[in-house]
Amino acid sequence: MRQRRFGIALVAAGAAIALGLTGCSAGGSADSGGKTTVNYWITTQQGPAAKALKSMVADFEKANPDITVNVTQKSTDSLKTALRQAAGTPAMPDVYFQWSGLGLGGTYVKQGVDLDLTKYYEKYGWDKRFTKSALQSVTQYGGHHGVPYTANVEAIVYNKALFAKAGITSTPTTYDELVDAAQKLTDAGITPIEFGGNVNWYVMRLLDNLLETNCGAKTNDELTALKADWGKEECVTKSFSDLKTWATKYFNTGWVSMSDAQGQQVFYQKKAAMALEGDWFAGFLGEAKFSPTSDLGVFAFPTGTDRIYGLQQANYISKTSKNPDAAAKFLDFWMSKAEQTKYAGAWSQVPVVEGVPVKDNGVGLSEPFNALASEAKGQFQNNDQTLPLDVTTEYWRIMNGVATGSIKPAAAGSEMQTFIENRSGN
Repeated sequence: MRQRRFGIALVAAGAAIALGLTGCSAGGSADSGGKTTVNYWITTQQGPAAKALKSMVADFEKANPDITVNVTQKSTDSLKTALRQAAGTPAMPDVYFQWSGLGLGGTYVKQGVDLDLTKYYEKYGWDKRFTKSALQSVTQYGGHHGVPYTANVEAIVYNKALFAKAGITSTPTTYDELVDAAQKLTDAGITPIEFGGNVNWYVMRLLDNLLETNCGAKTNDELTALKADWGKEECVTKSFSDLKTWATKYFNTGWVSMSDAQGQQVFYQKKAAMALEGDWFAGFLGEAKFSPTSDLGVFAFPTGTDRIYGLQQANYISKTSKNPDAAAKFLDFWMSKAEQTKYAGAWSQVPVVEGVPVKDNGVGLSEPFNALASEAKGQFQNNDQTLPLDVTTEYWRIMNGVATGSIKPAAAGSEMQTFIENRSGN
């Protein structure tokens, strides 16, 4: 995660922040004045996303004076915990944000926590409104679970000036060239890539890409679908070994104890040449007033599979919501072409609504990220989306152990497979 990541920004703040009128903390209701309250839970917003969310809610309430939207923002981990505790009970909000995929949003679909929105797709014509890739994320379970929110692309954002200082004359197109570039940066006294290790999903991005690189698309998909043996695939051992090399030789000093925001500061300060980030990072760079923006570039992690790395997110309506019609009306307004155009680029540089223009983020990265999305022959997603939640937790534990030296790379795949085989229900 992820977060992760975004138009939606993921931060480590623990407190919830409310926007709009104060209301009940869970499912909405009608107040004494006859207004309907829709409660919405989302990860804490930053920068352009925070401003756009507040403004969009005001737009909606002005157009719908009989509905109040109460937005509660929580840190990534706090949101996950709150949803797990409230799942299937009246404590659930009317609408909640989650990443798509079996390990996150799909968990609540499987548990029957969310509402199948097929009737609203028919009422509002949503099947014709969203891009094909965005729709796939909400129809993958059968029916229509969730309304597409963002479809993000993740790649390597790099500092051209630091590359030039290290004698790197072209962006890497193969994994070997990427490693060579990292070594040249190290030799020049420049940190090759930044990470914040106290949020599991950040370093996970590198391991996800290493698995795609070393195992190829077919085997990687079989591994994440739990249909291949993690302990028998040599490419898994190679990926964990590569992770250990990167963590030991090429990460920023002190990465283990840093948050994602602290790791990103190393890039903003031009001490690190690369960041493995999503299109939302453009907004972060703008907020950090990174200059000159002409030093910024983007290239896909050179996996060799022609698939782009990315994640998708959606907003779900709880089955326990007392106001599903008002909740659907809110999501329809938010994801209308008019509102998405008005706030283009605020939540994602890759539009999920057909016909919404790509808006430059002010640092020149919108077009490069969209080009990567259009040129790719497929997508592979963050593994905390593709893996079941309990397997994700084990994946992170082993990843962290390898990166910090407590688990040997040669043992990592076997430990993963042992956990998978001993899961309850197997």
